[in-house]
Amino acid sequence: MKLYIAEKPSMARAIADIIGVIKNNDGYIECKGDSTVTWCYGHLLAQAMPGEYLGVPKGEKERWEIEALPVVPKDWILHPKDAGCNKQLSKIKELVKKSGEIINAGDPDREGQLLIDEVLNYVKYSGITKRLWLLALDRENIEKALKSVQDNKKYYPLMLSALARQRADWLVGLNLTRAFTVKAKKLISVGRVQTPTLKLVVDRDFEIENFVSKDYFLVIADINHKNGSYSGSLKTELLSSGTDEDNRLTEFALANKIVGVVKGKNGIIKDVKKENKKQDPPMPFMLSSLQKYASSAWGWSAQKTLDTLQSLYEKKLTSYPRTDCPYLPEEQYAGAGIIIQNLKNIGFNYSSLDLKLKHKCWNSSKITAHNGIMPTKDTSSYKNLSSDEKKLYDRIAISFFLIFMPPYEYISTTILTDIANYIFETKGLTVVKPGFKEQVKEDETGEKDIKLPEVSAHDAVKCIDSKVESKKTTPSARFTDGTLIDAMSHIYKYIQDPEAKKILKETDGIGTEATRAGIIEELIKRQFTERKGKQIISTALGREIIGYLPETIKNPLMTAKWESYLSEIADGKGNLETFLASQVNFIKDEIENIKKKDIVIASPLASFASKNNKSKSGPACPSCKADLVLLKTKNGKPYFRCFQCKSCFWPDKKNKPGTKWNMI
Repeated sequence: MKLYIAEKPSMARAIADIIGVIKNNDGYIECKGDSTVTWCYGHLLAQAMPGEYLGVPKGEKERWEIEALPVVPKDWILHPKDAGCNKQLSKIKELVKKSGEIINAGDPDREGQLLIDEVLNYVKYSGITKRLWLLALDRENIEKALKSVQDNKKYYPLMLSALARQRADWLVGLNLTRAFTVKAKKLISVGRVQTPTLKLVVDRDFEIENFVSKDYFLVIADINHKNGSYSGSLKTELLSSGTDEDNRLTEFALANKIVGVVKGKNGIIKDVKKENKKQDPPMPFMLSSLQKYASSAWGWSAQKTLDTLQSLYEKKLTSYPRTDCPYLPEEQYAGAGIIIQNLKNIGFNYSSLDLKLKHKCWNSSKITAHNGIMPTKDTSSYKNLSSDEKKLYDRIAISFFLIFMPPYEYISTTILTDIANYIFETKGLTVVKPGFKEQVKEDETGEKDIKLPEVSAHDAVKCIDSKVESKKTTPSARFTDGTLIDAMSHIYKYIQDPEAKKILKETDGIGTEATRAGIIEELIKRQFTERKGKQIISTALGREIIGYLPETIKNPLMTAKWESYLSEIADGKGNLETFLASQVNFIKDEIENIKKKDIVIASPLASFASKNNKSKSGPACPSCKADLVLLKTKNGKPYFRCFQCKSCFWPDKKNKPGTKWNMI
């Protein structure tokens, strides 16, 4: 029997439909050709907690002690995540025993590779294993993938990369969280991506709140030429004094003096530069660029965009969502016409399409693990989409139409005018062919058709009027989901050190396309940050934590280097043991440093379990008088907890600590 193990039930059903369903059973599907398809529910297995490695008896409460750190497993232990996962694992184990060949049908990324491989390792399977690499769940892509399964050993380095990430996160997160929590006597969550991301938000907020606006001035001249009039702005970078480091004119007296000097004076055109320019339609979306668009256009969180995109993928409407690449495979170019026609059949109507145009996005050599996000040929589920799913799908469809539209062509004109030895610059733009911008107005860059008179170098002109315009410097904007995702992807832009900037520019930033949205949600869940409209703002607790944490933990350079090394492992160039050994050494050093510190977090610890991410500090603990924190159980039942003496209390009728109980 040939057994396919898919990452999730929806993927399993899609594969089974193509193979040919014979019978649906509890936990698996019998198919034609002596094939069976079963599934996971994402990760069925979870890492054991430190207490198990420390020998804490099952059922006994573990006390966190800094002397017990670091916890470094010699043999890593995995357990079923819950009863449902345990049941499915038992079913998979039964099916594996009857199988002569296993096909790993995890998502086409490092996490999907590990997810199935760890199950096979858990059930002690060592037979023939193949890999099904699915980029989309429509019929065409599944049929193509089924014909090109490969030896699963080829993807062993990819699995090692995911395993390295999983174990490093466990080592760093649990050890340092425990160390800081014990010292601060409040739960201080630390993560190798989470913490540098929090620092980005905190730094931006401090920059805004400490920003001192400065005045600067523009000198504008209205200039008359025999063929018409135009305006120019003083080129302040040519001034010998009166400007700041950004060449802004900061002295009003000087600006006013220049106005007086040039007004009414004759001048001459020093230079006229005309350039024919062309702008191609934008590249297809990758996950981060789509998250940035949805955040800006609709105020969506990064997680909402990912979840909605995942739903479209599972409904076979779009390609794989967690991609960090905007390029499309050249072999799919020939079938683009069918996708276009199918989109038109469900109501899309765009003219000026030229299927002979080959946009630069069609380049297989630039595709990493996944291609850019695109519609599939399957549009059968479109009519049943929710409003949000339809909104996102429509935007992906539009991006696909765009790559078959002609480029936007224009003439850029720059005039330099000399009036009384002061140079004024004028920029104009003449649209030659509107191209794709004529069809899709939302993709305009803000450039407008700015008509200028026909002029030539050395033509005589006269300044008929001049004025000073007052301006003020403004701080950077608060982060949104979209701009924070972009900052994580391009972390080098936020680093001052030239050498570090160079290193970070060559990496993929911090986190991955698949994990960044979850990191943002985790920061909000733990109340280190909060959303205010579209903005993501650090809380007092988040700021205190960043203030106390050492630079080695919150600096994105180290995290980015880790991500870079994980990529090396995936490429077969890095070593799992070497990577984990470096993590252990790092943790040991940090714990020794933490032991020497006194950490006092004044901000009340907020609940990270409540549905709306809001909670209040409770009254004093009856046992030790420390502040209690109001939390909720997994079932939503409220309770007070003391993070100093670890006591828990059920609220009484007056919402004060009542019956004491112990958390196991």
